[in-house]
Amino acid sequence: MDISEFANLIRNLPVKRHSVTIKKKNWVNAFGLSTPKEVRELFGEASEIEISRNDIFNTESIKKKIYMTILWGYPKGMRNNYHESIFKQINEIGELLERTREINDWATHTANVNYAGLRLSTYSKLLYFNHSQINNNNAIILDSTIINCINKKVFTNFNNPRQITYSNASEYYPDYLITLKGIAQQNNVAEDQIELFLFLLGNKIK
Repeated sequence: MDISEFANLIRNLPVKRHSVTIKKKNWVNAFGLSTPKEVRELFGEASEIEISRNDIFNTESIKKKIYMTILWGYPKGMRNNYHESIFKQINEIGELLERTREINDWATHTANVNYAGLRLSTYSKLLYFNHSQINNNNAIILDSTIINCINKKVFTNFNNPRQITYSNASEYYPDYLITLKGIAQQNNVAEDQIELFLFLLGNKIK
């Protein structure tokens, strides 16, 4: 099946309005008694909030953007308590993002990104909301849901010689971006519209 069959649907996906509901109770234990002011500002007195992609894109504070990305990407919390490691290094990760708008050598770059808890699923989200580019291709989210969709091989657009896995996803990330860019240009859609389509519907289509 070619993804072009769904081009009209993909083209009309309001990707920037894609929002997630985050309940404060899911993150209370993550912050304990020292909830960062950026997170306090987000919740205020509310027990739950909604964060859209547009909200994150429009946030100027890089530190607040990281917190929002984590909450948006993992509304029920991160497995293995990865957030603890990420939050301890948030200033360093923020500095990295501020100087990482363009990446011309992905392998060398990732070899030097050694922050505990920061896997590709999370890092690709941060790069996406940072408007970063890898080899002149827009950074787009690649997480386990997208990987599972690609591996189902429902869409012939993603036929790879080797199976992409969570473990080797970083190696294939630049190829993933090239593929998305090609599909987007062929169908007059945006790369992140394809990503959202795969995330929402890709695993439910036969």
